[in-house]
Amino acid sequence: MVNEILVNLANSVLGTGKRTARGNQSYHCPFCNHAKPKLEVNFSENKKGYNPWHCWVCDKKGTRISTLFKQIKATPEKFTDLFKEAKNLKADALVTGHYVKSITEGSNNEMYSGIDSNRDQSYFLFNTTKEQLNFLRFPLGNLLKNETREIARKLDLNVADKPDSQDICFVPNGDYASGIEKFRPNSFSKGNIKNMNSEVIGVHDGIINYTIGQRKGIGVSDKNPLYVVKIIADKNEIIVGAKEHLVKTKINLKDLNIITNDQNDFKNELFVKVRSTGRLIKAKIDINDTNANVNLLEEEHGIAPGQACVFYAKNNNGYKVLGGGWIKS
Repeated sequence: MVNEILVNLANSVLGTGKRTARGNQSYHCPFCNHAKPKLEVNFSENKKGYNPWHCWVCDKKGTRISTLFKQIKATPEKFTDLFKEAKNLKADALVTGHYVKSITEGSNNEMYSGIDSNRDQSYFLFNTTKEQLNFLRFPLGNLLKNETREIARKLDLNVADKPDSQDICFVPNGDYASGIEKFRPNSFSKGNIKNMNSEVIGVHDGIINYTIGQRKGIGVSDKNPLYVVKIIADKNEIIVGAKEHLVKTKINLKDLNIITNDQNDFKNELFVKVRSTGRLIKAKIDINDTNANVNLLEEEHGIAPGQACVFYAKNNNGYKVLGGGWIKS
């Protein structure tokens, strides 16, 4: 059986393919750019998840279509919407390997943190829509990673002992610098380092080399330790100051996305996360249309504009994801 979802994804990246006599799909090769469609991909579903591809002209080949996408640096915007494709194929659901739980409450699915706190990916999925959440299935959310690997071994899957990926899925070959350079070309340019009084005290080699809260390797010194307090990308400036300037208890958010179907959830004990690996912080949340003011009940360091702030409510099922927004100040 042909995996039609993968076929549609490949068509969106490589252009519409043609069916060959062998039952494969043929495309114009992005490596050698031969005039005829000589790149063949086998989309037949198989136990090991292989999709062998091979160009009969330049002899480029691989065992998975994902490897091909990485090699040609296919970016997310080239992919069709998976939900739309699944709907077009009249699929009953879209199953993903994200480490979150989905629990049906009433007639809707609600998102919860996965039971494996070291693997939980709910922070990244707060922007999921309610419609998508009802269509999605997350079978791994109730399993620990070692349990998932054991199931894979029993099914004789070759990924059972595959090392965990440390890469961002849409950054080709883990080349983060090139990805950042594409969206922020000035990230590698020299610029000023200023103190809290806006005085220039040094020069940096590119804002890409700095993060909020950084202490070491700043390139300037003082009698007291200095930390990166602010990065002003538009001006290509780094602002440094004492550690107390990193402390925040109030956050302003924009572009909220609320995914809970029960507004009473906001009456429960609330928590927020301001980074994927961060702790859950008790908070009070005041929502105003698509904006929100968040009052942290505990101090937190290193909060920066552009990070996501995700809302959670604790109940008998665990930590429920209510939604979240983007930090503007």
